[in-house]
Amino acid sequence: MLFLIIDIQVYRSSQLFGKYKLNVIYAKKISIPAVLIHDQADDIINYIQIHLFLNYKVNIFPNIMQKNLIDKFAGHYNVSLIQDQKRQDGRNLLQMRNIEFKLAIDLSVDGSCLYKQGLTEVICLVQGPRAKTQSELLLIEYSVSPFSNIESKRNSKFDKDYSMFAENLKESFENLIILDENGKSEISISVCVIQNDGSSKSAVFNAITLALLDAGVSMKDFLVSVTVGLDQGNLIVDLIQEESKTAQGELTISYQSRKQKIDFYELKTLKLQQQEMDQLSKLAVSKADEIYQWMKEEIYQIKEKQIDQ
Repeated sequence: MLFLIIDIQVYRSSQLFGKYKLNVIYAKKISIPAVLIHDQADDIINYIQIHLFLNYKVNIFPNIMQKNLIDKFAGHYNVSLIQDQKRQDGRNLLQMRNIEFKLAIDLSVDGSCLYKQGLTEVICLVQGPRAKTQSELLLIEYSVSPFSNIESKRNSKFDKDYSMFAENLKESFENLIILDENGKSEISISVCVIQNDGSSKSAVFNAITLALLDAGVSMKDFLVSVTVGLDQGNLIVDLIQEESKTAQGELTISYQSRKQKIDFYELKTLKLQQQEMDQLSKLAVSKADEIYQWMKEEIYQIKEKQIDQ
């Protein structure tokens, strides 16, 4: 396929002491598929606009146009990062990144975990069960380091996605943890994404589960999480940031392994058929079960070493 390379610079004007100044807020070369050109200048401009909005959240056109433009260019604006069934970082389509975790990294709390999935890193601290100091039995503090992203992107507790995910975490673990029925004790969970190169939400779920196990908190099930996606018709697992930007669909689930039940389901998509969504769900459940089996074996080995010592 032929591409037209365009150098884009977006400026924002500011006024200081009565003088106007232009600041570059975005600069990048992008490639436009030749099938969109055909002397249609409007199509080229629209393509640039939707590229900036979807990939970099730079909005230079009215909101009312967004959906129409997305629908029009959904099949064209993405260039697959998959070549010869290999992904950008060299993995196979269904291959996870390397997962590592360390328990008891902070002895000042009851349970802790440092969880790494490729370049994505999450730390989780658990205190309790302890004497109740708040009105709630379960407290969860979710945060994202300002410098966590491989690419510069602001994270704020006031973002809708941020606050909604914090609520989802609380709901999931409230249903999972066996809380004090008498209401005399509480459990406090603090989890932070310290580096994000994709699939951070699934990493957060997994880090919390492992930290709770380290704290000896009783749970009804073993909750694991995974992120899968669809890139130009190819099913892929454990997406990195670059893949998240080009994928036509991205699904994150948390999964209760013993009950074989999906607990959390978040699907980000431009336009997918029902069959494709079903394929993503099936793949996510299969990979979640693999993660569960691996984690369970790793924890058994850790416990055996502790007994031997």
